[in-house]
Amino acid sequence: DGGFRGGRDGGGFRGRGGGRFSGGGFRDEGPPSEVIEVSTFMHACEGDAVTKLTNEKIPFFNAPIYLQNMTQIGKVDEIFGPINES
Repeated sequence: DGGFRGGRDGGGFRGRGGGRFSGGGFRDEGPPSEVIEVSTFMHACEGDAVTKLTNEKIPFFNAPIYLQNMTQIGKVDEIFGPINES
């Protein structure tokens, strides 16, 4: 699926920047046909949600984050921690 799709418990980062990119511009592709859990919510930190990866796929930056009901709740802002601990 190539992106970070929000998980159970509303998991995901709140994303900063309002969806604007320099250069090519922003294109909203709408909700996906399905969502796949890749993280679970751990705690909030300075207005962002911190989640733990539950899937072997690592999300990419600015990937949209969706709840199970296909509602977009944000974008991936930062990824931290070792890549071999999923």
